[in-house]
Order: sequence, then structure tokens, then C-alpha cells
Amino acid sequence: MKAKSEKVVAMPKQALSVIMDEDETVSGYQPQRSRNILGRGWVATFMSGMEWMCQQDITGEQWRVWAFLMSRLDFDNWLRVKHQDVCNVLGITKSHVSRALSRLVELDIITKGPMAGRHNTYRLNPRIAHRGAKHYKSNVVQYDELKRRMEARSR
Repeated sequence: MKAKSEKVVAMPKQALSVIMDEDETVSGYQPQRSRNILGRGWVATFMSGMEWMCQQDITGEQWRVWAFLMSRLDFDNWLRVKHQDVCNVLGITKSHVSRALSRLVELDIITKGPMAGRHNTYRLNPRIAHRGAKHYKSNVVQYDELKRRMEARSR
């Protein structure tokens, strides 16, 4: 009788799920999906951007609106929020929300984007914080281009 040859295979250091056949023999291994330790909602802020913001003349209400915007930040730094949602959560009037957003645009913390239905969109300056894409540098270029287009449109 011939001896069965065995092959030693190095196992990866990641967790694996075992794939079993109906007769309970192992037919393969599948890497387990790694869990994002940051969870679903995360944003990376840049210390230099935060320091710069602290040096600006921003009121407490404007900081609160900015913080709310950060909580709603979508991938690639896009923001689509209804003024009424900001009012409801922060307990401030629509005119105060509009003034805060205008000030954040004026300071180049956010820039106004295209309309989405009846609502404005905004984009957070990626030099301050970032969420999403692997290509951070392309986000900076896209942000600058959006800002130029929106400024040209408003002239």
C-alpha cells in the first residue's frame, strides 16, 4: 500500500472560515471579512486644519453647525442637509443656519455645490477633514475645481 502524501500549506495570519462538504470533510477555507474597528461613521480630521479653524473668527453657533455637518458627512466630503434638519437638531432658526453656512463658505471651510432637488449641497474642504476615498489628493483637486466653478457661476 502506498503512503498518502501530505502537503503542508502555510496558513494566513487572518481569521478563516472553514468550508465543509456534505460528508463533513473540509473542502476549503475562506477569509473572514474583517470588521472595521471605526464602525460605520468616521471622519479623519487634520490637526493643521483644526488649528487653522481655531484661529478664525467663528462663533459658537457656527461651530455647532459645523459639528452637525461633520456628523452628516458623506464619502468624498459631500454634504446634503436640509436647513430644517439643522434647525430641529440644534434648536436654532433657519436664518441662523443660513448665516452660519454662509460664514463657513466665506471662510472656505465648506464650498457650495450643485443643487440636489430643492436642497443645496456642500463639500467640506478636504484640507480640514476627510471621509471616504482612497485618493485624498484627487479630492483636493476636485474641491478646488468645484470652488472655482461655483465662484464663476455666482459672478
